[in-house]
Amino acid sequence: MSDAESILAKLNVSLAEVTVPLYLNGRLYADWQDAQRELTDRQQQHRASADSLAGDPEARRLAKRVDELEEQVRQSRAIVRLRSLGRAWTGYVVKHPPRDGDEDDKAFGANRDAVFDEVMPLSMIEVTTADGQSCRMAAEVDGELTQTEPELYRAIVDAVNDEQWSNLCNNVYALNRGGLSVPFSHVASKINQSSGGDSSKPNGSGSRTSGSRGGSRGKSSSTSTTSKDD
Repeated sequence: MSDAESILAKLNVSLAEVTVPLYLNGRLYADWQDAQRELTDRQQQHRASADSLAGDPEARRLAKRVDELEEQVRQSRAIVRLRSLGRAWTGYVVKHPPRDGDEDDKAFGANRDAVFDEVMPLSMIEVTTADGQSCRMAAEVDGELTQTEPELYRAIVDAVNDEQWSNLCNNVYALNRGGLSVPFSHVASKINQSSGGDSSKPNGSGSRTSGSRGGSRGKSSSTSTTSKDD
């Protein structure tokens, strides 16, 4: 093995990735909101009459219903894995210049809607359900990163709300434009300190920052790009 091959093996070079949780069952979330609203109304009634909420059978029923729905919402969660496009990102930005008169496009440096409509299908490489079932959504085909599950992708992006879509776009932007630093978990640090482990914060640790305001959710793109990492 040459020195270069040895170094590559040690570095385990790969493109940056991040996972993002999505809650896709909008009807279930609405049911939770209704139950939570009923419970809050019941609580307000007891505050007015100074009765004990814990002694109210209807309040206990509503509280149990809220807990059940919260668990169902958690079970409906999907985790999507996003991957950087590497240097190919710049090509998409150059390909879609800012729209005339759009200040957000001007600040971003490109037509945000067009860029994210094209790169999101290639960036969303995997989805995993709450019970652990995974599906690969983009893969390298003949040396190019290609979307492999367009119907699943379309179902996901059609179900997310604007806030979730913006979060996806911000994460894609951060993967391609943000800096990577040594990761550091404050939670793990506190646990390790209490158990006597070494939890000193590494120099230069921090988090990525995002600078995108998101885009639209246009039709899934069939465009592919050369991948540096499978």
